[in-house]
Formats: sequence, structure tokens, C-alpha cells
Amino acid sequence: MIKKIQKIRLQYNCPFCKKDIIASKKTEVFYRSHWINGCNECFELSISEATTIGFQEVDY
Repeated sequence: MIKKIQKIRLQYNCPFCKKDIIASKKTEVFYRSHWINGCNECFELSISEATTIGFQEVDY
């Protein structure tokens, strides 16, 4: 009998948007002169010219 191997996906909670994401999908977000692990969507907000000022004002 062959036993199926189950992949366990570790979850990571983004400190900015509070979403649970797969840990392998996290990226570093530049926030107030520090690099903090977060999700891709928050990374895009942190580097976009239109949203960078508002994003840097959010406290987590």
C-alpha cells in the first residue's frame, strides 16, 4: 500500500493587511526605513508613488 504524501503549507500573517498567506509567498516590505516581512499586495503599496505616503502612515 502506498501512502500519499501531504504537503503542509505554513501560514504567515501579514502584519499590514492581516491576511493569512502561504509562508513561501511572503516578501519584504520597506516600511519606515525597515524591511519587514509582508504580502505581495502590501509590497506593491509600499513602492507605488501614488500610495507610498499613505502606506507609510499606517501603524500595525
